[in-house]
Amino acid sequence: FLLNKTIDVLLYVDRLDSYRVDNLDRQVVKAITEAFGIDLWRRGLVVLTHAQLSPPDGLSYDEFLSRRSEAVLRIVRLGARIRKQDFQ
Repeated sequence: FLLNKTIDVLLYVDRLDSYRVDNLDRQVVKAITEAFGIDLWRRGLVVLTHAQLSPPDGLSYDEFLSRRSEAVLRIVRLGARIRKQDFQ
């Protein structure tokens, strides 16, 4: 029902308190990209929820947030086949 419609923004929502990304995440990103095209990611925001967590293993909150954000962004780039320099 969204095909051939204009999409103004994509919110890719994931949990901050998840400690890993897996192949399912990559498959979801790939399916979104195949359905709506790679340019949709130019209007995309990654949103991390459940931010009230205590980071594991003595990491600071900022360090954990940075690592988790990079992991999610890496999956988006891999699943959408985006080169890092294409969307900076």
